[in-house]
Amino acid sequence: MAAWAATLLMSCGANAQILPCTAVNEPGRKVLIDEVVAEQPSLAELANTLAIQIEQNLEQLRTEADPSLRVHACDARRPRAPTDFKLDVVEGLLDRDVALEVWARVAAETDASGPHNKVEIGYLIVPVRYFEFNSGTPPGAFVIALRSEPIQSIDDLVPLLNHSGRIAAYAALASGTVLLKSTSLQSRRWDPARTQLCRAVSLLRSAGSAGTDAELASYAEELAAQAWSGARADAQYSGFLKTPTAVARCLS
Repeated sequence: MAAWAATLLMSCGANAQILPCTAVNEPGRKVLIDEVVAEQPSLAELANTLAIQIEQNLEQLRTEADPSLRVHACDARRPRAPTDFKLDVVEGLLDRDVALEVWARVAAETDASGPHNKVEIGYLIVPVRYFEFNSGTPPGAFVIALRSEPIQSIDDLVPLLNHSGRIAAYAALASGTVLLKSTSLQSRRWDPARTQLCRAVSLLRSAGSAGTDAELASYAEELAAQAWSGARADAQYSGFLKTPTAVARCLS
């Protein structure tokens, strides 16, 4: 087990903390993993299972899609909400080639339906958050909430906590967005940007995307169309996107 996966904060009133993370200065593209917070000591096992699942999802991403991606732990970094990621924070991450940041918390709650455990997994897609900060559409930082019964076994929860396809989609969207916006690459950006953006569309749709994921799929499709039109208008570009068979929409 990686060291970060076992680092749990058990505090009923943990404050939001976007503390500096030295790992952002490591070279290359990277994903940051913040502490997994267990709000009650009784949920330590669930929090540990969640941390391990996130680690496994990211290792799967590296193996299958992007071996160059590096995963780094940010100890004591504990966001409480997407609004914690202010523009200056996100800009600093983008400048240091951070593609994604993931955080999570588990808590025991009670509502009208009775007691339950709430699992929140937060995602920051750094370039989307940065470039769409003012519009907020689609959201580049968001939380996906899951609910489980207190008597539900940990093994039964693993399929719910497995976000491998979702994480792969977010990583592809982050990569494609950065490539498309990288004017320094000039005509060399169109093909790789289009490839990553269409990959994001495919992954999000194959997962039966709804809500935030549906917004992100539409955004990825829009950017992919921009890559297509940009390539066709670029006098220095002579690749596939200028051929008669190339179309604006991503082909499944």
